[in-house]
Amino acid sequence: MSPRDIAPLLPYSYESVTLGVTCLEDVGLCQKIQNGQRSKAIHFELKGKELWDKAQNVLLSPVEYIIYCDDIRLDAEYPVCGINALAHYTMLNPDRTDDDDDKQGIPCRQVS
Repeated sequence: MSPRDIAPLLPYSYESVTLGVTCLEDVGLCQKIQNGQRSKAIHFELKGKELWDKAQNVLLSPVEYIIYCDDIRLDAEYPVCGINALAHYTMLNPDRTDDDDDKQGIPCRQVS
């Protein structure tokens, strides 16, 4: 498969896929093979667990740190801040919240 074939399958642009493939090639996990005059295919010599094990020394965890908590708080327990706090003291409209969607269903009648 080429990067152009892979890009529609992932939530990334063609440019991002190409950069990723170049990085994989730089660390020796894959090879780009010329496939025609203007196309390149990606080839992995190793498969499955062998490829995974080889990649472990170059992979980084996206997890920065783990937080453990005793209780999950409700949104009502958090203080109002930012634009909504400013809206409380001024004539500014607050941001919409998920609760606002419930209030949209109130029927209205035109009074003549």
